[in-house]
Order: sequence, then structure tokens, then C-alpha cells
Amino acid sequence: MGDNRLMQSTRLNLSGSEAAAKSQSGGSERIVALDSLRGVASLLVLASHIILMQNLDGRSGDIIQHAGHLMGKVSVLVFFVLSGFVLMRTFITGKTNQYIPYAIKRVIRIWPPFAVSILISCLLYVLVSPTNIPELSTWFNWNWRFPPSFDSIARHLLMTDITDWQTYNVVMWSLVYEMRISLIFPLLVYAINRDWRIAFIGSFVISAISMVFFRRFGLTFDPFSALRYLWLFAAGAIMACNYQFLIAWFNQQRLAYRLLAWAAVLALLVVSLERIENATTPLAALLIVFLCFADRPADRFLSRSVLRWFGEISYSLYLLHIPILLALTHLLYHKVSMPVLTALIVGTSLLASHVMYHAIERPSIALGRTLARRATSGREVRSALPRA
Repeated sequence: MGDNRLMQSTRLNLSGSEAAAKSQSGGSERIVALDSLRGVASLLVLASHIILMQNLDGRSGDIIQHAGHLMGKVSVLVFFVLSGFVLMRTFITGKTNQYIPYAIKRVIRIWPPFAVSILISCLLYVLVSPTNIPELSTWFNWNWRFPPSFDSIARHLLMTDITDWQTYNVVMWSLVYEMRISLIFPLLVYAINRDWRIAFIGSFVISAISMVFFRRFGLTFDPFSALRYLWLFAAGAIMACNYQFLIAWFNQQRLAYRLLAWAAVLALLVVSLERIENATTPLAALLIVFLCFADRPADRFLSRSVLRWFGEISYSLYLLHIPILLALTHLLYHKVSMPVLTALIVGTSLLASHVMYHAIERPSIALGRTLARRATSGREVRSALPRA
């Protein structure tokens, strides 16, 4: 009970730094460092896919490939922890108190930009007319395996976890899980408010059971497969409840202990290279998120304007970099060197993401808020009507 009282008390007071950030952002209660972390993670996913598309020979090539895979995996797990953290704060700050408006905002936030990325990928496919490139990896040639049709586009837009329906934008697997867990997230909030320890243990057990079923039965379509990552959302949510306490506690520790925490992240990532990443990468992701908001030097570094810009365009970058990577590689692979191709992929992805953020993401966010307000006001009007 003492821990629950602590969680409740930390919800009500903003620390000095958080209050300053709130006032600078016009009343928003976003945590700048975590926005920037999302941007850094999106860049690392882009880098991982540039590595994974290449055929690298020998022992050193295997290590580089596995490091690329690991970099992308940890980044996606960081996204899941961040989502739990950010969604919980919308409940803590009172921005969300009804399910329908909450669900509308989440669906409109995720799906329209995703749908645009699928349509862009299909358009680029038609313009490029890709063929197999034997010099590149199996992973690269798995993408864009069949031309777009009305049926294939519709199947992608349904956001299922069927692998063959993700070939136009392979990163969508994580968005499928993000959407599903977001829609049941209020149940997790309720459980955490009742008892965060039971909620966390319960979410971990559910995730473990889901993982066992996923591995044993290998279902082509498994609507419960997203629950493998439920415990990461729960961990992020619990950190959000104890946000200010964790900052105060961590910065009271000796410098040696704080440095040891960062060393633990590095150690977990190195150990993950020995192919036990399913146990170590989630721990690394949790520590990374914790340190990026709790460690004051990390918070200051991530508050730099360029990193804030990366955070702003992070979702668009995550969505667009695969279609751009595929299109530019199919067009230019035999015409320019790999460093030049890499620079073109990164530069084009950043520019396109900036445009998409302003043209698609921001209007989508505004639309979600408008529809949520209308849903809320509609419920208020109905509740005020006299009953027959």
C-alpha cells in the first residue's frame, strides 16, 4: 500500500524542470528527452536496415549483421516502453478519462500515416519496377515480393500480423502490436491503479504465455501475439507513475553508481550479441528509457534542438524509410557506391519525413483530437437528455 500511495502522490506534482518544459511548450506535458529518444531510435532502425540489406561475408560480417539486427530490435522495444510511458501520462494528467475518445485518438494517430506509407510504397513499386538483386541479402529481396493490387493493398491496410501482408512496409509488424495494445491499454491502467506490483507480474505472465503459444504453434494469424510485449508497456506505464520519484532517487546516487547503470546498458547489449537477446534486449530497452529521463546529463543532451527535430519526425521516419530504401536501392545499386547510396537513403528519408510530418501527421493528430472532442460532447449531450 505504501508503494501505491507513493505512485498516487507523484502524479500530482510537477518537478521544476518538468514545469519549465511544460511552460515552454505552451502547456504541453510532453517530456522532451523521451521525444528525442524516439527520434534517435528511429534513426537506429534506419541504420539497422541499411546494414541488414547488405551481404557481408565471414565472421566479422556475421557480427555486423547481428549487431544491425540487435540495433533495430532494441529500438523497437524502446518504442514499446515509451508508448506505455506516454499513454500512462495522458491518464495521469487527466487528458484521457473516457474510452471512446481515447480510442479514436489512438486509431487516428496511428492508422492514417501508416496507410499513406503503404500507398507511397505501392506507388514507388510501380515507378521502380523492382527485380531481385542477388548481391543483396535475403531480407532485402523479401521486401516488395509481389506487385501491388487492390487485394494486396487492402490486406496490408487491415493491419494483421500475417507476414505475407507486410511486404510493402516490413516495420508495420510493430504498429500492429502498438495498435492492439493501445486499444486495451485502459485495462492496464486500471490494473496498475489497483496495485502496480500485481499488474506488472500479471502482464509479465500474460506476455510469457503469449510467447510460448507464439513459438509452439506458429500461428499464421494470432490476434493475441501482441501480448508478448504487454509487460514492456506495463513497465513504461509504471515508470510514468513514479516519474518524479525516480528522477529524484537516481540523481541522489553517487556518480559511480550512475555510470554503472550506463555500463549495465552496454553490457546487456554486448551480451545480446551472443544470441541471447530475447532475455537481455528488453532489459536494455527498459534501462535506456529510464536513464534518458532520470539522468540529468542525458536529459540535457536529448533536449538539443536537432534531436528534438528527430523526435518530431520520428514516426514519419519510421514509416517512410523502408519504401525509400527499397526504391533508391533498386534504382541506384549498380550505379553508385554504397556510401553514396547510404547518404541518399538517409537524406531522402529525413526530408520526406519532415514533409510527411507537416502534411499528414499533424493534420491526423488534429483530426483525432477534433473527433475525440465531438465524441465526448456527444456523450455529454446524451447523458443530459431525460430518460423515457
